[in-house]
Amino acid sequence: MSNRAPVSRFLLVSLVEGRSRWQRIVLGLIVVAYIGFKMVRGAAAIVLDRWWYQSVDATEVWQTRFAAQVQLFVVSLLLTALILGSSVWFVAKVAALHRGIPSHLFQRYHERMGPAHRWLLLGIAAYISYRVAATFSAQWQSWVLFKNAQEVGVAAPLSGDDIGFHLFRLPFLTRSIDIARKLVIATIALSAFGHLASGALKLPGSPTRSSRLALAHLYTLGAGLAAVQGLRYVLVSRPALAINRVGTFDGPGYTESTFTRPGLMVVAVLAVATGFAALWAARKNRWRPVAAMFTITVFAHLVLLGAVPRLSEKYLVAPAEAQRQLWSIENNLVATKAAFGIEGAPSESFTLSQAESMAASTTYLERLPLFNPTTMAPALQVLAGTTGTRISTVDFDRYDLDGDGVPEPVYLAPRTASRNDLPEKGWVQQHLVYTRGDGVLVVPTNTTATDGRPDVAAFANALDSDHDPLYFGEGLDDWYAIVNTRRAQLGGATFEGEGIPLDSGYRKAVLALAVGESQPALTNELTSESLLLYRRSIRERVKALAPF
Repeated sequence: MSNRAPVSRFLLVSLVEGRSRWQRIVLGLIVVAYIGFKMVRGAAAIVLDRWWYQSVDATEVWQTRFAAQVQLFVVSLLLTALILGSSVWFVAKVAALHRGIPSHLFQRYHERMGPAHRWLLLGIAAYISYRVAATFSAQWQSWVLFKNAQEVGVAAPLSGDDIGFHLFRLPFLTRSIDIARKLVIATIALSAFGHLASGALKLPGSPTRSSRLALAHLYTLGAGLAAVQGLRYVLVSRPALAINRVGTFDGPGYTESTFTRPGLMVVAVLAVATGFAALWAARKNRWRPVAAMFTITVFAHLVLLGAVPRLSEKYLVAPAEAQRQLWSIENNLVATKAAFGIEGAPSESFTLSQAESMAASTTYLERLPLFNPTTMAPALQVLAGTTGTRISTVDFDRYDLDGDGVPEPVYLAPRTASRNDLPEKGWVQQHLVYTRGDGVLVVPTNTTATDGRPDVAAFANALDSDHDPLYFGEGLDDWYAIVNTRRAQLGGATFEGEGIPLDSGYRKAVLALAVGESQPALTNELTSESLLLYRRSIRERVKALAPF
């Protein structure tokens, strides 16, 4: 008779097993409802996104992005589910055929997990499939570039590839291979866990042998990982040398061209050889050849791509950097001029006497800025800040403010709406009342007030924007506003422009679901004339409208 104490199930497992049939059905419905709610929220975000693009006359941009995201999501989800699903199925098949005894640790695991073990494997596979599909979907920009790739007729130094490959194809290849590598590693880990749990795979030191089918499965997945890594060396790492960062310039240097480039080919060949060795091991059940090839490949990677480049930079390049890197720096300069279209730009030289004459001219001295714009924001906030706004950026520009034809150098400081500076908190105050900034402050750069501080009154209303409402600007990320409501805005301002109409309960419900707040659907403050101002941050708007 065994003296071992009985083992209780895991808490979640025991909660499910201890329920009646109808209680389990209710639990299942709750889970389905939760998943459905998350899907409805996602759909609401898509609908709101489309409304915004329509409101700014950029529906074609949304259609292009949405189509690319759907393509990537569906294809990657199917492929990932096929890879993971087939592996989980094979794990279950091997477990049924082998009927081995798992280790003591996994025996305890089965006692605590029970039949939920196979549901755990399926759940992990489903979650990984979703995450991979979502990650691929986020790469829609690189996918659109890949689909519309063209040659530009200019070869990249060293590699000889057309620059169009680096601009259009390489980004998607890089992300795809990196995601594929992580997927194969996750599949190996999940499969190994499943085989260990079933007893088909034994830990080192076990008195019994592992199942040949389980080992063949893992060897085959290992061959896939070696193939993906070999592709990365050839399709990503070697071409990427053309845009590699070397010290103070971009492009391949002496070390990259002399050692790294050929080293990548050597390691790629070894990785492919490791993959073939793994396939051979899957057939013959002999692990020593694949272990030897794996060791050689790792050692070659560390030496050829790690130690040798470091030694080259230290002992060959550093003592004679001008001689070793001059040709690469020249390539970088040529490429930079071509990128900015200034190959034939004229240059003008000044003698020391001319420079001294220019510096001594009162015309130049009178127009020199007296303040550092990077440190002016706090001072201007104190001198001319208003309720619920914050001056956080100061920019330099020139305007003919006096009408004499001579541009005046000025600082421009927008008073942008600031969540952290609102005198009142709450959804109504944040989204209906304090919805705007308070104009742009114009300050002369070369004169001061009588007390020596920035003269915030010198050009008041000079640009007719001193207290104009600013609904869009910087620092407004993820902060929407609703205008034309029953609540008066800060200062009684009125919005004159286009927005997303909120003239129906359906539209209010979509907004509430998309932003995760119930107030838009429940509040009585909105009217049929209310408009939603979405993506108010300049960076958000530009990124959405001009993603490339």
